[in-house]
Amino acid sequence: PDAGRAPDVFAPALADRWRIASLFAVPMLSRGEIVGVLVASHRERTGPFSAKQRQLACGVAHATAIALENVRLIADLQAASRLKTEFVSTMSHELRTPLNVILGFCEMARDCDLNAVDRGRSLERIEIAGRTLLELVEGTLEIGKLEAGKDTPRLEPVDLSALWTRLADEYAVRPRGAGVELTWGAALPGVVVSGDPRRLAMVVRNLVGNALKFTQHGVVRVEMQAEATTVMLRVSDTGPGIPQADHEAIFGMFRQGDGSDSRRYDGTGLGLYLVRCFVEQCGGAVTLESTVGVGSTFTVRLDRAAPAAAVDPVAA
Repeated sequence: PDAGRAPDVFAPALADRWRIASLFAVPMLSRGEIVGVLVASHRERTGPFSAKQRQLACGVAHATAIALENVRLIADLQAASRLKTEFVSTMSHELRTPLNVILGFCEMARDCDLNAVDRGRSLERIEIAGRTLLELVEGTLEIGKLEAGKDTPRLEPVDLSALWTRLADEYAVRPRGAGVELTWGAALPGVVVSGDPRRLAMVVRNLVGNALKFTQHGVVRVEMQAEATTVMLRVSDTGPGIPQADHEAIFGMFRQGDGSDSRRYDGTGLGLYLVRCFVEQCGGAVTLESTVGVGSTFTVRLDRAAPAAAVDPVAA
């Protein structure tokens, strides 16, 4: 009722500066949070505001909060529409490229005059394109399951040494760029974490696959490091690096540095999004260190679990 005589509610200095004698403020609430304040004041008259004025101010504040929420919803819908359009364009490009490779090298492999070496190279390119398609489909299906909430993780003790050795053997025979060296660190025995083995395998595959894709010349290193309570899975490369401004954005769904059809590197932007989701589901965290022109290092940190008790074969 008297702004100048309520220092615990309104600063007298502000009342003098803005020439406010009496003040009525109504919060604008959206989803239980204050998104703004509607303020009405008199410059000279003091005293309480009437019930009609209070009712009118509350109605205007409520209507304004609804309008602000509608604006936010419309902006979200527009962003979702743009994202859908970009994803459809990207997906079409990603499907078309490996399919063209498969069809082209199949035609070459049918040539009776083709020597054994070139036929083997053709089959190798077909295999690479087939694996690319498979990973694309698997990633898209995983996104659908996550969004629908139909695929909850099965957390259990996972022997990382066995998983690590299996993935090392898998990538040892996978084709990669001629100028790229893949070094896979030795597995550490007795390292057990609580997680979903299928998801942890996809995390490593996505990180190693990304590193091999973006590294044209140099080294990709895959390492495991164990501490007293945690385990670090580290994938580093000597690729082009990632600008600091994009360190958080690349973990978003369908996010890429270049979304055009003419971009240099393929991919839908799902891999790192799935990596972060799966690691967090297992109670871990993933971090990135990168320098443009030098390379990138992704580190997955997981909590160690107590190793499973050994089973007496005689008792069993």
